[in-house]
Amino acid sequence: MNTDNITAKSPLKFRKHELLFEMMKIFNTCDNKDDFISLMLQGMQSRTGIDAMALRLKLFNDFPIVASAGFSSDFVESGRYLWGKGSDAELSHGTQDHCYDCICGMIIDGSIDRNLNCYSPKGSFRSNSSDDPHIQALLSSGSRRFMQQCIAEGYNTIVIIPVKSDELTTGLLQLCDKRKNIIDDDLLAFFESCCEILGLAMRRKNTENSILKANIDLENIIEQRTIELLKTIADKEKLVDEVNHRIKNNLLIISSLLNLQVMKESDKNIRNALNGALVRINSMGIIHQRLYSSRDLENINIEEYVLALHHRLLSVYKIDPERVNFTLECKGIAVNIDTAIPCGLIFNEILSNSIRHAMVPERMLAIEISVLKQNDLYIIEIYDNGPGFRKGFDPSTD
Repeated sequence: MNTDNITAKSPLKFRKHELLFEMMKIFNTCDNKDDFISLMLQGMQSRTGIDAMALRLKLFNDFPIVASAGFSSDFVESGRYLWGKGSDAELSHGTQDHCYDCICGMIIDGSIDRNLNCYSPKGSFRSNSSDDPHIQALLSSGSRRFMQQCIAEGYNTIVIIPVKSDELTTGLLQLCDKRKNIIDDDLLAFFESCCEILGLAMRRKNTENSILKANIDLENIIEQRTIELLKTIADKEKLVDEVNHRIKNNLLIISSLLNLQVMKESDKNIRNALNGALVRINSMGIIHQRLYSSRDLENINIEEYVLALHHRLLSVYKIDPERVNFTLECKGIAVNIDTAIPCGLIFNEILSNSIRHAMVPERMLAIEISVLKQNDLYIIEIYDNGPGFRKGFDPSTD
């Protein structure tokens, strides 16, 4: 295309603070990084009036165009990637190394010629005319393959600015316009500042995306572990149910066998011994029932257990509940399984003795139980109004 008829222009005039404000607004309101880039380019083109803009970002080993405004689709597709073979001069010497093509590649590699006035101190490239002798010298240097698409499209003003993060080039902002001389030093410095803001914004967006991805990955891991844990718990609950069912059946079988033996036995002393064993088994059955119902081995309610044991003993010994005045003061004390079992056997023995020996026909049986906790100790007090020991009772012989 003949560019001689393009009239030289003065530097662009636009409200820089409004452009910066719009960029910050887009950055703070747009969560998606791709949308943020597209909206930013569209906003820059609209505010500045520059013909075309494109942003390249590092992706694996290349810097493809990820967003553009004003360029034709054919231009974008043909120049999307920079990763290519070396120049013809290099190939003639047998060099097969890959490199980044065109002027964009020189900025990325940092291989710019500081003697040419088309480069800024910050490493940006600027040309205000396609027939600039410095540009022609660069294109004819043979240092790498120059695609020259921008010149072929008739663009005179060509600006390429690196976008950096932690001193590493992570992208390139490309500005192209068919007018000449529209980017002076002040405007170049302004666009370089915009690219610095963009680099910080991209870094923040990448950090936010990384955190979001990490959170999503963590949530997925937690969800998967939760599913596995719930399945494990369900399997263990099935196993516990089966074990408890077997224990319950075994206790019932033992109780039934003892009952049958009691019914057959004529000797009173043997019957009493068998009944004592039966009561103890019933006591253990009550503890097991409490454990099975609560599934909490650390908090077995003593009050509930003693009441259940009391009613079971009255049933075993065929005592009318109306003849017993039972009082229990426990104040919600709960114990673990290691404490509950010996305590249960103690309660069983003493309550059994009270029911069997303290009841007399002429008055109602009164039983009072008090359980207190002092530090790590449990104090159990049991009282009944039975007749007491007979005269001449000797615990060592009786």
